[in-house]
Amino acid sequence: MGRPIKTTEEHIKDGTYRKDRHANRGVTLDALEEVSVPDGLSRDAKEKWLEIVPVLQKNGLVTAVDIPTLTDAFIAYGAAQDCLNAVLSNFSSIAEYWAQLNKFKDVDLIAKYNESMDIYKRTMEKYGVTPASRAKIKIQPKQEDEADNFIKALRGNG
Repeated sequence: MGRPIKTTEEHIKDGTYRKDRHANRGVTLDALEEVSVPDGLSRDAKEKWLEIVPVLQKNGLVTAVDIPTLTDAFIAYGAAQDCLNAVLSNFSSIAEYWAQLNKFKDVDLIAKYNESMDIYKRTMEKYGVTPASRAKIKIQPKQEDEADNFIKALRGNG
């Protein structure tokens, strides 16, 4: 793995800044303070959203441009759960489902489940939801300004 890319500020501080190479490096997006559950998610997907997304949001990992990606991931999660629930409600086990599956006429719900969960897992890895991917994400602590400190002092929490 190569060395991490320096920010424009680091190049200026080190004296290595070149406008032709380092200007407009990266776009800074502000994290969302509040993230609501998107319309159209299944019950299972809403529950999972409320379990994961507020934690990501609290750590500053959710911006406005992340919402469509996260929504698609949770739609895939909901579809996966729907497939699994359909199999388990109609058969006593997955083995029984496999034994009775006519692959030429029926939709393979387990394959659809695996496909949907793969989409969900790959997206969640990008947000550090798995232990292995969490180690790769650097979270900068939220910097408090004077107004935050003043409000905390007024509340007695400072």
